Amino acid sequence: MSVPPEFASKRRSSQTVEREILRVVASVQGEDSKDTFEQARNETLNWVKNRTAGKLPKTAWDGKGFDHLVGGRTVLARSVDTEMGAIWALRADDPDKTIPGRTWITEVTIGRPKKALSEMSIRLMAISSETDLLISPHVPGIVRQVANKCHLCAGRHAITEEPKYIGSDEDFNELIGLLESSGRRLPVIVASGDDRTPDPDSPLIDTTTLAVATLGLAHVVVLPASRSYALSDTFGKDLSVFHGAIRMYKCGFDRSANPYDHPLRFVRQGVSIGPDECEIELRRLAAHESLRHTKLGDDVVLFADVRSEAARREVASRESVTERLIRGTRVTAERQIRALKQEVRARKSEVEALEAQVKSAESHSKQYFLLAEQEEERAEVAEKTQQGLRAHILSLRERLSQQQVDPDCDLEFPQIWDEFAEWCDEHLAGRLVLVPQARRGIKKAQLHDTRLAAECLLWLSSAYRIDRMQGISDAQDVTRARVVGQDGEILSGIVNRPCGADEFPFYWQGRRLNADWHVKNGGNTRDPGRCLRIYYCYDDDTQQIVVADMPAHRRTGAT
Repeated sequence: MSVPPEFASKRRSSQTVEREILRVVASVQGEDSKDTFEQARNETLNWVKNRTAGKLPKTAWDGKGFDHLVGGRTVLARSVDTEMGAIWALRADDPDKTIPGRTWITEVTIGRPKKALSEMSIRLMAISSETDLLISPHVPGIVRQVANKCHLCAGRHAITEEPKYIGSDEDFNELIGLLESSGRRLPVIVASGDDRTPDPDSPLIDTTTLAVATLGLAHVVVLPASRSYALSDTFGKDLSVFHGAIRMYKCGFDRSANPYDHPLRFVRQGVSIGPDECEIELRRLAAHESLRHTKLGDDVVLFADVRSEAARREVASRESVTERLIRGTRVTAERQIRALKQEVRARKSEVEALEAQVKSAESHSKQYFLLAEQEEERAEVAEKTQQGLRAHILSLRERLSQQQVDPDCDLEFPQIWDEFAEWCDEHLAGRLVLVPQARRGIKKAQLHDTRLAAECLLWLSSAYRIDRMQGISDAQDVTRARVVGQDGEILSGIVNRPCGADEFPFYWQGRRLNADWHVKNGGNTRDPGRCLRIYYCYDDDTQQIVVADMPAHRRTGAT
């Protein structure tokens, strides 16, 4: 773990905290799961052997559990065999070489299910009293060692320490397939070349170092400037990456994705962030994603759980031996006493394992609270920034209106649903917002007339919203205000009505709102190709139209 001096925090708190830094989850490739299991275990022991003092006991190389406490470094391992397969887990402590009071903990768990590939997970944690643990995350060396010797995969995709260079049409097609793969488990970091530099085929950051640091956390790809145009043609400029920028495509990406869900970073030495700062930020993002998208106890088996199960089995085994000795008439009292002492030691080991399991659970709880606090702080900053940008946008629109210029006069409407949410974010920002449920509805929309839905949202965000801001709240008045046609029609055959019995609550930005109005077409049709329903409310706090669901008829108990 490399820690630049400028990132070493000198602040200390009164309490030592265990923080989880990253997780790597992979399958170990090979024809024989038993061979790959033993090979991965031996590589782990070789890695530990070079980081600790003294020789590891023979039981370690036999694949059994052991305790190795030498030179201030602790190495523990436990093994459990079941009818479903075998599992081996190791925990190694390593004091930081430069920061006093900081200790790195690496947990490695290898499972060998019957008739399946061996699975491997690595967790990196830090124990420290520092208030802020500002580090540059780097996967433990064991990941690289096993990847080179045993070949690791995340889902269907190989984990390699070399960045993938897109040099041919075949490479480009593979990149598109990787980005859109529903089975992809890791984010993809695409670093583009800049056609304005002397070397347009090379990225502006050190992708080789980045690929090693994020091995098992992300796939790193180098996209020459000449290939970035094809990426823009495939996904559109808002989801592409070019001019030396770097984008992280998270899992679940598709062509209708929100660009803001997949971080884009620009590298400009002395202008924005330099190459080194950008690389560190990408490493942090990849490490954070590994914590968000893997589950303890499901994707990752904890060392504390394996240790507890091994201790329980040891106690059960000792109990049966002791019972047989006590029942035996020819067994000496000395042997019985010795057996009882062994059982006591086994029970003591079980208690210690259970205490360690409880301590591990408490540490995980603290970690979750810490992550929640960080997310809450990030969300608060993002919300304040959004409020400022919304106010700025509305101020600019007001100035244009004062100059009798309609900002929406030349507005182009989306032609397909894949462009719809992005169109709303770009052209209706500050006036209308889509909640996640509405975005999901748009992704699976079957309504034929995309433009009609866009025109309705434009009316809601402009004429209708202005009336609501001016205090028109009576149902009849607000229905007929600033409309085209008679009987509340906003477009031909499209009306704005209270939801009535179809009103429903929803949550947005931590607040409970009620979708009490909806825009709909007549005919009472439920054909998803012709039926339009836009359920929404007006939010007084932000002075925005909040769309809760669209564009189909909402499913309720009555339907």
